[in-house]
Amino acid sequence: MEVRPFLKQNNVEIDFVCTGREAKAAKPNPKIYTTALKRLEAKANEAMMVGDDIKVDMEPAKKLGMRTAFLCRKEKIECRDADHVIASLTELLDLL
Repeated sequence: MEVRPFLKQNNVEIDFVCTGREAKAAKPNPKIYTTALKRLEAKANEAMMVGDDIKVDMEPAKKLGMRTAFLCRKEKIECRDADHVIASLTELLDLL
C-alpha cells in the first residue's frame, strides 16, 4: 500500500516517509531504519518507530536504540519489546 495518498486523504502532515523501496531494503533489515535516520539527520534515540508488528517493526528499531510505539488497534496487548502500546495513531500526540 502506498502510504502518501492515505496520509494526504486524512490530513496527516509528516516530514518524511521511508519505504522499503526507497531504502532498498525490507523490514526487518536495519537498513530501512538507518536510511530514514540518515535522511532526517537524527540519532536513533531521537526517533520513534511506530508499527504494528512486534518482530518486524519493534525488535529491529529497539536494537538500533530507537523508541518504539506498538500500534495495536484491536485490543491492547502487552508488548515488552515496545516502549509504548497505543490503540490509535492519535495517541502519538501525547508521546511526542
